[in-house]
Amino acid sequence: MDTTSERLSSRAAFGWTVALTVLGGFTGFVWDGPFLAVACALSLGGGAALGTLLSRRHMIATLREGQGRPRRSDTPTESPTESPT
Repeated sequence: MDTTSERLSSRAAFGWTVALTVLGGFTGFVWDGPFLAVACALSLGGGAALGTLLSRRHMIATLREGQGRPRRSDTPTESPTESPT
């Protein structure tokens, strides 16, 4: 079993996403039935997954910046319409 901090963080984020999805589904089912259960599960699960993705991207950008490498958005790119002279 891989116990690096990146793997453990990834597993924890996955666990929280699953837990929030189940909690949303259960809450929706108790309130109004199957349709709301699916809607709540998708809402909470999707929000957790999106939050995990965005925080991971921010963390990686911060680590790159700390190592002296530029962020991806800071790297210069050539425009395909410009020709090198």
